[in-house]
Amino acid sequence: MKEKKNIVLPILTSLAFSFTFLFFGTYEIFISNSEELVFGLSNFIWPVVIISISVFVALSLILIFVPGIVGRILNGIVLGFTVLGYIQGNFLNIGINSLVSDDVGSQPETWFVVLDTAIWVLLLGGIVFAFIKFDKNKIVKYISIFLCVLLIGMQGTALITESIDYSNKLEQQGLEIVDDTGYILTTKGLYNVSKKNNVIVIVLDRFDISYYEDLINYDSNYFNDFDDFTVYTDNVSLYARTYPAIATMVTGVDTDFSGTAAEYFDYAYNHSDFLDDLEANDFRIKVYTGHYYSYREASSLKRAYNVQPKTGDMFINDNWGLAWDMMKLSLYRYFPIILKSTLKISSTSFSKYISYEEVFPVFTNDSNVEFCKNVLNNGLTLDEKDNAYTFIHLHGCHDPATMDEECNEVEEGKGYSLDNVRGCFKMIRQYISELKRLGVYDNSTIIITGDHPRARSDTTRPSQPRITTLFVKRANTDGTTTPFQVSTEPVSQANLIASIVKSAGIETEHDYGKAYWEMNDGENAVRINKFQCTEDDGTHIIEYTIRGAGTNFDNWEITNDTNIGSLYK
Repeated sequence: MKEKKNIVLPILTSLAFSFTFLFFGTYEIFISNSEELVFGLSNFIWPVVIISISVFVALSLILIFVPGIVGRILNGIVLGFTVLGYIQGNFLNIGINSLVSDDVGSQPETWFVVLDTAIWVLLLGGIVFAFIKFDKNKIVKYISIFLCVLLIGMQGTALITESIDYSNKLEQQGLEIVDDTGYILTTKGLYNVSKKNNVIVIVLDRFDISYYEDLINYDSNYFNDFDDFTVYTDNVSLYARTYPAIATMVTGVDTDFSGTAAEYFDYAYNHSDFLDDLEANDFRIKVYTGHYYSYREASSLKRAYNVQPKTGDMFINDNWGLAWDMMKLSLYRYFPIILKSTLKISSTSFSKYISYEEVFPVFTNDSNVEFCKNVLNNGLTLDEKDNAYTFIHLHGCHDPATMDEECNEVEEGKGYSLDNVRGCFKMIRQYISELKRLGVYDNSTIIITGDHPRARSDTTRPSQPRITTLFVKRANTDGTTTPFQVSTEPVSQANLIASIVKSAGIETEHDYGKAYWEMNDGENAVRINKFQCTEDDGTHIIEYTIRGAGTNFDNWEITNDTNIGSLYK
């Protein structure tokens, strides 16, 4: 009887830990977000079950058989971590509504990080001390058993309730909740360029001017080989986040956030004068970007050459990898704030696990590695048919950095953003070299930029300029070469489409405004930046009007402040 009592607490502690952190947390996150995920529960749940049971068994054996004070300390740590994790996930994630790697939404103030850490240290230390000091006291054991049973019971009840609701939803729809629009955004044509005229827009996510400056500081001659290019060091993006920045760059259609993101995407991609003009001028439209922040349903982008009907079933190419990333979401929820950044996971991390039979692979901008490696190793090929508009959105400067300067993949958490950017430019240099080899460089308009600048705080209104790097190479039919140039002329994302139209000689009845090289207003320049600031009462669109040099924050004036409630509707 005594022996049985000695194993009850270790078993319950291990069960509470594995159930809370691995199984229930993962299950609940999926159920809460099932309508936004393009995979089903069956695609990952069994690996989660196996991992959860394995951790439970292993942890139980350790806590049962490790003797003496070490065993008591371990039991206290596991129990304390479980109880505090539950408290963290349900009560202490105040102000956190995004993943660290997303760089969106709100992140906690420093004082709250300190407070949260202090709570963990004091309570965890107190629980471990109780296990050491009062190991003979049955009250400590009974309280610990009660806490484990309470946690398992509450979450078990929630599990049953949520499962019933999810089953009813499935029964109403007749299938698992997945993207059933019949279209996917693929890599078709990604490595082809036109024999005629090319417009190539390469977007490195979060390409802040600071990364350009870091590259110059690393090597003052770093861009000397970028003949025919001009870098604009005072370029203002329209938005501060990928949504809706990418869609506005592709279409020229803005949003007032009155509807859902899916509604905006569907309208923008199908009511764009610019895309209409591209089609009318025999440009093959190719858009390569990530799911969720740039589109919700690929059917919205049906006019793009690389959006294809599904000719085969969707399948998960790595069920265990998908399961692990789903569990990382659960751990992110329960971890103390100071440890959350160790879990490199973003909202777009899951697209790399999704494949379709008998079609080109789905494009994902989660990692630069595959695309960069293919350009370096296999080059580009010529397409004999239409002109080509190619928009490529890469992971770029965004965390987590997963590539080194030679375009080799590095383990998450061990990469550096600057190396990632250098790897991107290694690929870009090869891309340009391929355009020259194929004889289409002169007729190509090339724009290298970011969708938005580097995140500093999404919960605090800016106190310094936010500038996005911009490189522009105009089409040049006379074959002359001009040295790399640096321009401090104030320009903005509003000049993007006009620059493409005028450089590529696109015939249009629309007035898209001035091209980058036509902006010579200097101190009289007027630009707009709409900063998305997450505050206690919702997301505010803070509209800044910038008059004159954007590098001087004195020239940034708030001219509108609109609370749109939730950004990701």
